[in-house]
Amino acid sequence: MKSLFVTTLVTSALVLATAAASAQNASTPTGGGGPRGPRMSAEERFKQLDANGDGKVTLAEYLAAPSPNGAPAQDKDQRTARFRKMDTNNDGSLSLEEYKAGRANLRGRGGPRPEGGKPSN
Repeated sequence: MKSLFVTTLVTSALVLATAAASAQNASTPTGGGGPRGPRMSAEERFKQLDANGDGKVTLAEYLAAPSPNGAPAQDKDQRTARFRKMDTNNDGSLSLEEYKAGRANLRGRGGPRPEGGKPSN
């Protein structure tokens, strides 16, 4: 009887552990992004930044937008410097092309992050 109890207890523990692991894997985002969730595409983020929908992102829009995916917010000076680096034609606004190129260049790789959202070196 004691042997049956131990066997049942061990089997139940294994079933619960397997179920918990499966649930965790099901909630893990695919395509990168890390613990904060999947990263937005450049187009999605640009659309979020372009508050008035005119196809350009001004510095004011860029500074007013929330940080993506719950990332820690940078201070105003850091965000302003980032915006100015992306504004390659110095017209005071970002086109989608400038934003996409700047986003890639500021990461130092010129392209998207690999699986898992971690920078490659």
